[in-house]
Amino acid sequence: MTANILLIAPYSGLKELTLSLSKQYPSANIDIYEGNYANGPEIIRKLQADKHYDVIMTRGGTATACKKVTTLPIVEIQINAFDIFRILKLAEGFTGKKALLAYPNLINTFCQLKELLGYEIDTYTYIKHAKTLKILQNLNQEKYDLIIGDHIVYKTAQELGMNSMLITSGSEGIRSAIEEAIRISTVVHAYKENSSLLSSKLKKHISVTPIDSSNDRTYSQFCQQTDGIPLNFITIEPINQLSTSDINITFPISIANKIKDYSQTPLATIISGENGMGKDAAGYLCCYYGSKKADVLIRINCFSIPFDQDYNKLQYFFSTSLKTASEVIFLEDIDKLNFDGQKKLTVILKEIIKRRNVKLIASVELSVEQCIQQQKMFRPLCSVLDEVRINLPPLKFCRSEIGNMIALYLAKLNLKSGSHIAGIKEQGRKLLINYDWPGNLHQFSRVMNHLALTKCGIYLSESDVKVVLIQEKYNFTHQELVPVDLSGTMKDIEKRIISHIMKQEGMIQSHVEKRLGIGHTTLWRKLK
Repeated sequence: MTANILLIAPYSGLKELTLSLSKQYPSANIDIYEGNYANGPEIIRKLQADKHYDVIMTRGGTATACKKVTTLPIVEIQINAFDIFRILKLAEGFTGKKALLAYPNLINTFCQLKELLGYEIDTYTYIKHAKTLKILQNLNQEKYDLIIGDHIVYKTAQELGMNSMLITSGSEGIRSAIEEAIRISTVVHAYKENSSLLSSKLKKHISVTPIDSSNDRTYSQFCQQTDGIPLNFITIEPINQLSTSDINITFPISIANKIKDYSQTPLATIISGENGMGKDAAGYLCCYYGSKKADVLIRINCFSIPFDQDYNKLQYFFSTSLKTASEVIFLEDIDKLNFDGQKKLTVILKEIIKRRNVKLIASVELSVEQCIQQQKMFRPLCSVLDEVRINLPPLKFCRSEIGNMIALYLAKLNLKSGSHIAGIKEQGRKLLINYDWPGNLHQFSRVMNHLALTKCGIYLSESDVKVVLIQEKYNFTHQELVPVDLSGTMKDIEKRIISHIMKQEGMIQSHVEKRLGIGHTTLWRKLK
């Protein structure tokens, strides 16, 4: 007998952990869909779950919402003492005013453990999901730095721009839920033994299949309106479907707060910062926090615009393809676009802002003054874009915030991958805090990912950190060493170096242009 189980996972880490554990239960066929309290019921309807499954597994508020649309038994993955202990230890690495917002049934266990461990975390309860927004707004006004809670609390706090950690489920709770689901399925099968539903046995498998319930408007929908030639450097995303979970970077809290505050203005904004500081992510957050009333985010990847681009097609795109009430146009790496392209784009943008309700955001590597001085930006274009500036300082200048970043990033990893790391031992934390981070936030993310993949227990040790940082230091120390023949003329040497970089970048010309800071024509001329 096969137990046909539907798991609706409110976060991807639950999906990943269940996938690995499900191999231990050969008598269970588990179909896994990622969904929460908002779209979980719709998944059940689309799958006609009552006809094809014996039992549904999920957790928290998603279980409550799903009960309203199905007659199937629902097994809730319980948050147990182990889960609470892990989140307490993880929150220990975060300094600031902290609060737990949860159902009353979690509060007692949480309070007992926090008192036993000597932690200062305030607790608040809610009974109805609709009340969480108001409670969190009050906590935000009271200057809480970190919110801990279930998926509803976590997501609502994120939408308010608050730092938050999700209480994730560990393997203990998932195993208990699977075993309970199999037991219930046995009972269900006994009642359905002679039913026609049993005549079509489901093939035993474990599948992860996304439900496409989005109304995403992608640029491919508009290709025919630009003579069938797609502008591959443009992507379009509906504003109401943006999510902070799509951002893989954890900003220092001071920078995150600056982005949130400055995003409230409708004025054109330039974001500047070194490579690796997450300028694209910052632009995305500006849109998420500040443009809820806009219809779409239009992202233009400027360094991918061909040198010979027909800008009439780009103008035609804006004048005919999108006629929404308002848009946000994000010009990524505007300083990488050639001067002639910047001049033509300036004319287009001036026409757009004259006729439409548009917010402009642009990202550059150097300061605006340096971009103009080094002729990386056309001065009239700056006059269109340079109304508000958000500067992202290098990570080494935010050293005092790295401890909190570690805790937040590990919590995010637990949410996405089900890794269940409880923290880093103090000496390891000090190594990370004192490192110079030449690759900034992107390097920080990569290091944390490596640490999570190589961990042996729930705590990361000093030696774990040392191994990863030694490799990082080696990589950055030797990145300048190019094994190229230095004989011949300057032109010969330059050509060899560019050829070497071409190989490193997989012969992708746009990547080489961005890395060297030169235009398409210059690169072509140097390679002749």
